[in-house]
Amino acid sequence: LARVYDCGYSTFCYILFSRVGDPLMYGMGALAIVFLVLVFVPSAWAPWKKFAIWFVPLATVLFIIYPDTGANFWRPAPEQIFQWVSGLYVIVSLFVIGLTLFRK
Repeated sequence: LARVYDCGYSTFCYILFSRVGDPLMYGMGALAIVFLVLVFVPSAWAPWKKFAIWFVPLATVLFIIYPDTGANFWRPAPEQIFQWVSGLYVIVSLFVIGLTLFRK
C-alpha cells in the first residue's frame, strides 16, 4: 500500500489514475466550492440536495461512458469534459442556492 504510485505500466493503474482519479480531482474542487457556500446558506440545503441527487449520477455515467480516444475539435479530451461538467455543477448549484436565497 505504501508503493501506490509505483505500479509501472499496468493497465489497472492507468484506469485507476486516469479514469477514476481525474473526475475525482475536478469533482472534489467543485464540491468544496458548493459546500463552502452551503455553510453560509444552510436553508438552501434541501433544494440543492434535490438537484445534486440527479446531477451526480448523470455526470458519473457520462464520465464512465465517455471514450478515451484522441482529442480533436469535435471530440474534446476527457479531462476537458470533467472540467466542463464540474464547472456546470458549480454554476447550477450556485444558481439553485441563489434562487433559494432570494425566495425567502
